[in-house]
Amino acid sequence: MDARFSARYSGKKLMRHLRSLPALFALACPLIHAEQSVTIGYVTAITSPSGFDVNGLHIAVTDRTALFLSHGDVTAEAKWTPISVLPQLYLGEEVEVLGDMDRRTRGIPAIKIIASEPAPGRVSGSGVIDLIASDATGTPLVRADGYLLELPAKENLTFLAPLKSPADLRTNLWIRYRGTQRPDGVVEVEKGEISPNLAKHSEERRRSRNEYDPEAVDPADAQSTAAKFLNGADPRRIPPFHDDAMQARIDRIGNSLIPAFQKALPATDPTRIDFRFFLIDDPKRRGAWPLASGIILIPEQVVVRCANDSQIAAILADSIAEILEKQPLSEFANGHKLKTVGLAGQAAGLFIPGVSAAGLATGGASTAWEAGHMNSNDPMRETHQQSARVSLCLMHDAGYDLTEAPKAWWMLAAKSPADPLPKYMPDRTVFLYEGLGTTWHIEGAKKPPSGSGSTSAP
Repeated sequence: MDARFSARYSGKKLMRHLRSLPALFALACPLIHAEQSVTIGYVTAITSPSGFDVNGLHIAVTDRTALFLSHGDVTAEAKWTPISVLPQLYLGEEVEVLGDMDRRTRGIPAIKIIASEPAPGRVSGSGVIDLIASDATGTPLVRADGYLLELPAKENLTFLAPLKSPADLRTNLWIRYRGTQRPDGVVEVEKGEISPNLAKHSEERRRSRNEYDPEAVDPADAQSTAAKFLNGADPRRIPPFHDDAMQARIDRIGNSLIPAFQKALPATDPTRIDFRFFLIDDPKRRGAWPLASGIILIPEQVVVRCANDSQIAAILADSIAEILEKQPLSEFANGHKLKTVGLAGQAAGLFIPGVSAAGLATGGASTAWEAGHMNSNDPMRETHQQSARVSLCLMHDAGYDLTEAPKAWWMLAAKSPADPLPKYMPDRTVFLYEGLGTTWHIEGAKKPPSGSGSTSAP
């Protein structure tokens, strides 16, 4: 098994793959020798008319390549030619490849490829409604939690006061849901709960404590490593980085990512977020830092290492998504010890190959309604998956290239700009390719979860 396997296969799905290996090897028996291996993972690039990448490894399609299409548990040979295979693939698609590793090129001339069509999958979660839309047939949809949601019949949809019925649907409401994601990316909701998006007094208090004034930072008051470990890093003690042109660039990109429903809220609305973006001098951090107040701190070296505006947008959009979904306001993010674990998890799970944040923090569903419907028991993993999904929607709405999002986080995982991409994909890169594959199906950024409707401001 190739060492780059980092997909999130469930036990059942992995067993299906394992059961298919004997038949796979038998079909290719005359061609197999000791160095042949099976690579399982995501399509991470479509590089030429006869090649693509899986988990960063280049796969070459030749006249010897047998091509198969998997429908659930049924795998059938597809009559594709090497020239026609690539239009069948999309970023984030799950594939299996059999072939010899070319040690010189670090690529695989494929003997056999099995491409898996997206199958319906169970999903659940909660999030703020950021778009009211409709599909090609006129069926109303709402977008929340990074998904387009097709709402159920009224008897399976609960409205909390003062909301009463589907007539009250609008943006800036909160939805909890569970349902099934179709192969086209839309989630058919089986049960949902719609509630007002309220700003509690505790939230306002936390927001006020998370301000950042670059002019008030004392360079002589830097935190020690021990203080950061014991108490968590204090953003008010991180010095700014002064570069007017770079600051103007992140202001432009950041403001373009703020969703339309937020911009439409009046200044007096307590749920309106005052997003602001600041360059900071924090050489060890490899991502942005969202604060509950709407401030997003981004280190200078992160901006420098990003190859284009879309990669910067990916980093900022992830932080905007965290703030929109109130992740910095959660008890998990603000607890004294958990905050420290969270910072360690971010460093380890996202940027050190082979180490998962799941091994550093665990937690359960927060309510009985959610019990048994969560994708994972790890709250850190859950929040990173959510911010990845939502960030793709924000990037799409602002016109950025979604395919640059997973590249940005993967690139930042390298120790230095001159180093090659790490052997293992960091968690956020995995989550983004997963989202591209299950929701967006990008050959050329088609099937976006934006619907045909327009934003409806409250």
